Amino acid sequence: MEAEARSADLQLPEVAVKLCARCIRFAKDWEAQAVRLWEERIGTKENKQYEAELG
Repeated sequence: MEAEARSADLQLPEVAVKLCARCIRFAKDWEAQAVRLWEERIGTKENKQYEAELG
């Protein structure tokens, strides 16, 4: 995947719709990895503490 760096020039702000579209695409690209990491965490000490905090 190619990086899509954007200018930080505030005179040429990125259109919100384009920003959201890129975020959705990157989220879909990361979905499988996120699921794997989440499943690895289930049953760990940290996860039990997190669940306890949620109530």
